[in-house]
Parts: sequence; structure tokens; C-alpha cells
Amino acid sequence: MQYISFVHNGKFVLKENLNLGLNRGFRYGDGLFESLRIISGTPHLYEPHLERLFNGLKQLKIQLTAIQEKQIRRRVPELIKKNKIDGDGILRIFVYRSGGGKYSPEENAADYLLETEPLNENGFKMNETGLRIDLSEGYLIQPTHLTEVKSLNTLPYVLASVEKQERGLDDLLLLNEKGNIVEATSSNIFLCFKNELHTPLISDGCLPGIMRNHILEIATKKGYKVVERSMNVKDVLTADECFLSNSISGIRWVVAFQNKRYFNKFGKQIFGLL
Repeated sequence: MQYISFVHNGKFVLKENLNLGLNRGFRYGDGLFESLRIISGTPHLYEPHLERLFNGLKQLKIQLTAIQEKQIRRRVPELIKKNKIDGDGILRIFVYRSGGGKYSPEENAADYLLETEPLNENGFKMNETGLRIDLSEGYLIQPTHLTEVKSLNTLPYVLASVEKQERGLDDLLLLNEKGNIVEATSSNIFLCFKNELHTPLISDGCLPGIMRNHILEIATKKGYKVVERSMNVKDVLTADECFLSNSISGIRWVVAFQNKRYFNKFGKQIFGLL
């Protein structure tokens, strides 16, 4: 059986036959994407990811039709099955504006691509060794309504990720122009103060992460106090614990930020709720 790795506009396409051309996503970053964990063959937190995708398309004025939406919902489980991902994996959904034009598009219709990737481990696992993180030295996030969209233009995060590699660190935190903590290169950040869970405001520029929202929801249901607020470097240095979250890794705990060292007791409790 041939390995079918993609769905492009509803059609299954072999990897070697995939040809997207010079589309607007490539030329201008004119689109968005979602990355989510597949657990035991099923997309995790699938509906919240789709909701964020559809809301983002409205903001970008890209018109995904009702037929395309139904097609995506139908093709995703079919693609997972065809690629034989019975355990865990990653599902990526890319949607970009179709047609030509320069900055001014010729149309606002949508093209889309579905991709899956298998993972070797099953279920979320807490990292045994804590992450060592610091501040990005050269890249700021400018909060706008577009920072809430998971767009194809991710240059600040790409460049900050290059910076972390050059500095030999596990991750870096990005600030906004006010000096407030926004997020890490691919994760939201949480700080723990005794039994309280704090995370930056969406209005400070962080992506409204699906795992972030999931953690806030389940922690609240379990009776923990959760606080969304502006946070600065002083908050990071005075917190008892720090961890990062995203939809692929779940929770990753931080052992060190600059000269600060952290415990991982409360983080383990939150991880257990996942």
C-alpha cells in the first residue's frame, strides 16, 4: 500500500506528488494553520482548534465554504486512518487564500492542506529534566488583533528559536513593547504562586492557546485560583514554579530562568489533570 501523507483541497495526495505552486501562503504568509496532538488515533481538543481556525479565517477575510468545512471534518479521520496513526501523532491544518494578485488578492476563496506526522510516544509526558530558559534579546511582540491569529507569518518566533539555539537554551520568553511577558517561542507560559496559577493576558500579545485555555478551565473546575494578568520579569523571578504549555507537548516544567531555580510540585498537579 502506498503511503498517503496529505489531503490537498479534499484530494488525497502522495508526498512525492504534492505540488502547491507559488501560492499566496508561500508568497505573503496569507493564511493560517493549526497544529494539534493526535492521541490514540483521535485529534485531541479538535473542536476548539477548529473554532480558532474558523475565527481566524474570518479575521483574515478568507472565505472557507460550508462544503470545505464539512470536507475537512470528513477527511481528517480518513487521513489519520490511511496514514495508520493508531497511536499518537501530529495533525496540521493549513488554510491560505487562493488565487493570484499581489498584496491585493484577486479573490478571497480558500485552499487548504491537511498533514499528519506520527509520534513515537503515546500520551502526554512531563519532561524529566526541567527546561532552562531566558529572555529573548532582540525580538518583541507588538499586540494587535492579529496576534490572536495563528498565522503563517511566524518570523518573531522563528528568529527567537534561532536565538535560543545559538545561546544553548531550551526556550526564550518574548516581551511586548511595555516590557510585559507574552509567551515562549512556541508555548504559553504559566507562573505558580503558592496554589495560584497566573498567565499573561491575551491583550498583551500572546496567542490564545488551546492548551492554555484547557488548563485554565480544568484548573478552575478543580478549585484552583487562576489569574490572567500582565506579568513582567520580576514576576518570573519571584514565582515558585514556571511551566510552558502547548497542544503538542502538553506541559513542560521549567527548572531555571536566569539565576532563578524552580520547584515542580504544583506543575505536576496541573499535569495530572490533563
